[in-house]
Amino acid sequence: MRSANRTAIRTTGALGAALALGAAPAVATVLSLPCYYDDASGTLAMPGTPAAENGDIVEPYTLENGFVAWDWWGREITGTVPKLSVVEHCATGRALVVSYGTRAPVAAHDAWRDKVFGETPATLRQIGEAVAELGGSARTGKSGYGDCACTQMGY
Repeated sequence: MRSANRTAIRTTGALGAALALGAAPAVATVLSLPCYYDDASGTLAMPGTPAAENGDIVEPYTLENGFVAWDWWGREITGTVPKLSVVEHCATGRALVVSYGTRAPVAAHDAWRDKVFGETPATLRQIGEAVAELGGSARTGKSGYGDCACTQMGY
């Protein structure tokens, strides 16, 4: 399984709904206990559950203001970008789900990372638009992935 980069990443935390007006930069953190993506149900499972036994490891980043972000690479890691990336606001359950397409997938994933972990605040819409400009697709809505990442961090 591919592991998320464990390097600390700075973020302003104003992701999503611009809930963090004037928020100071913070360091994103990788959860010490991962979640597992259950492809059959399309949800994240807690460690030690039956769904986790066959799931693909996902190491979410926690961001300021109750946001988490994560990539799912899939069981068969092929290519240089994940199958999908998610930014979720734990308090509301709203999420941005991104897939990268075939036109410029590496550039689209780089755009996602720049917007999510960059110094300049970005809304979920702005993140999605940056990815779409490079051939990816993005949708916002209620997260259907379960609450593993949010629960692990006490959100």
